[in-house]
Amino acid sequence: MITPQKPSPQATNKSLEDEAKLAWYRVPIVWLGIFLTLLVFLGLLHMSYVSHQSVKGYIEADTKPQKTKNEITHFRGMPLSRPESTPTASEQQKNHHD
Repeated sequence: MITPQKPSPQATNKSLEDEAKLAWYRVPIVWLGIFLTLLVFLGLLHMSYVSHQSVKGYIEADTKPQKTKNEITHFRGMPLSRPESTPTASEQQKNHHD
């Protein structure tokens, strides 16, 4: 009867060294890092494209003649312009002192 031979300690150490030196493509965290980097880069490209389209649409909207039905005269209850019939504060002070 033949007894199986035990591998020598040197051979065992070599196999452990080979397992410890995994190729980069066999490490899952590297693939996760690559995936996240690509995802961020694609997100940057997408946001750049969307903002460009938004600005482009805004410029095109400004160049078209606009038809306004109602002119805006107030914002939150405050008039946007002063009525011409009302004297200014400095004019009121001059009239008051005279």
